[in-house]
Amino acid sequence: MTTYIKIYLSTRICSALYFTNQNQRGNVVKTVKHLLRMLMIFVALTVISCGGGGGGSSSGGSSSGGSTSTDTTAPVTTSSPAGGTFTAGVSVSLTASEAATIYYTRDGSTPVVGGATTVSGASPITGIQIQQGTSVRLQFFAVDSAGNQEALKSETYSIASSGSSVDTTAPVTTASPVGGTFNAALGVTLTANEIATIYYSRDDSTPAVGGATTVSGTSPIAGIQIQPGLAITLKYFAVDSAGNRETLKSQTYSIVPVTTATPLGSNNTIVTLTASEPATIYYTTNGSDPTNSPSNGPSPIQNIQITISTILRFFAIDDAGIWEATIKSYSP
Repeated sequence: MTTYIKIYLSTRICSALYFTNQNQRGNVVKTVKHLLRMLMIFVALTVISCGGGGGGSSSGGSSSGGSTSTDTTAPVTTSSPAGGTFTAGVSVSLTASEAATIYYTRDGSTPVVGGATTVSGASPITGIQIQQGTSVRLQFFAVDSAGNQEALKSETYSIASSGSSVDTTAPVTTASPVGGTFNAALGVTLTANEIATIYYSRDDSTPAVGGATTVSGTSPIAGIQIQPGLAITLKYFAVDSAGNRETLKSQTYSIVPVTTATPLGSNNTIVTLTASEPATIYYTTNGSDPTNSPSNGPSPIQNIQITISTILRFFAIDDAGIWEATIKSYSP
């Protein structure tokens, strides 16, 4: 159709030129009007055949202006039912918030990808059986297809034995000796009032199950050493076999230096001062308060010369800044 219109228009244009040459102006005007109408038809047909009037379709190319976002959101795993105390066995399901692989343990160990005691599977994982008469700490996390790993979670399930009551009482842990000020190194023992695992820290951090600075062991834990030169705050709690957790407790231990005077010479007028631990000793030989005495030095201080009438007063401050409990005196 388009080809026909083009031929027709060419023919009519030639005719118009002919009529112009023959001075047939009236016919020329008619012919030009007719050509204009045909030109409008031609343009309309051309637009339709090209798919105009509403935006053409694209082919063979990609859309512009789009972008692909990167998934950086970790999945969220929930357990059903949540941990707690039950009177009968339960079946637990773990479900992630998106397509993911779930990793879990039930023996108290921390699950890791490829771990010997770690069980894994595609979400959801169902039918994790918690039997009657047991206490199980379920630890789990999920990893999605983009490699985003969820933070470790845990739930504790305590199932009472048939016919027995449910244990809901937390253990109570005691420290022996209790915190205080001591003159020498000592060993502390932590003891729970029932079968339990005790968790403790001695670096002033808060102990946590699986914590990097947390020490744990079955009650009792003995021989926690408190050395001179340090003030130690021992923080601890216990978890019994039913999963009951004690509230956090703490004890603070300080080892203070103890200074002794050792007399030498026939009249006991040459004295050595020695602290029980690394410390700086301060002293005076006129009976005055040695707190700000310029006479001082690291322990031991030897060959202090005194007279029969001298009153030697002294005390020590250890390397942790702990002062000796009392100022002492010596005279020959």
